[in-house]
Amino acid sequence: MNETTPQEYVLGLLDKDDDVAFEHLLKSQAIHQKETAEWSLMVAQLMASKTDARTPPKWLWARIERQITAQAQAVEAASQWGWRMVAAVLAMVGLVVAIGITVPKTQPFSGHHAVVLALTETGAPAWQVQGNFKENALKIVVTRSGQVAAGRAPVLWLVTVSGQTIAVGRLPTQVGQTLRVSPALWQGNMQAAKLAISLEPAQASIGNKPQGPVVLIGAWQPVPAAT
Repeated sequence: MNETTPQEYVLGLLDKDDDVAFEHLLKSQAIHQKETAEWSLMVAQLMASKTDARTPPKWLWARIERQITAQAQAVEAASQWGWRMVAAVLAMVGLVVAIGITVPKTQPFSGHHAVVLALTETGAPAWQVQGNFKENALKIVVTRSGQVAAGRAPVLWLVTVSGQTIAVGRLPTQVGQTLRVSPALWQGNMQAAKLAISLEPAQASIGNKPQGPVVLIGAWQPVPAAT
């Protein structure tokens, strides 16, 4: 590698061997780390200034929120990002800004309707599901800790008037746990739908309809206004 610069690295102008060699250099030289990060940011800003903003569709935000929820539930060690990943992320900042996909500020959840769902077996969990129909969003709160049958996992579904089922996701079972989700495939009137819980095989993927027994079906009830 002869006189390789951070600019060449960030712009992807290096061949495979020089690319690997420069990444190795980044691990030991702080000045190269700083210059590479600065160039990545400059490239991202240039890309952002040359690209028209676009409003993302609602289903994309819903899919992102479901991914965030799934990752938050997984008990895994955080992955360690190398400097190449840092440079890539900085470059992607420009693209994210350019198409208008900015992370929204966290707002207090406001639900005007709710459903109380409880398994009837002794020692089984219970939940309250609140609905924000304007945002097509749900807030799920575990109100009673408990266990379900061995090898099974409780899964929440939306059921349309026509009988179509839309998976919301697996439910937590420890009191105090809260989830806030937007069903990725939901496009209809959420207020007209009912909520159902099925007991799915714990290791199986969630499909388009329940595979295990449906044990609960509930309808929305208005939440009394605070006085």
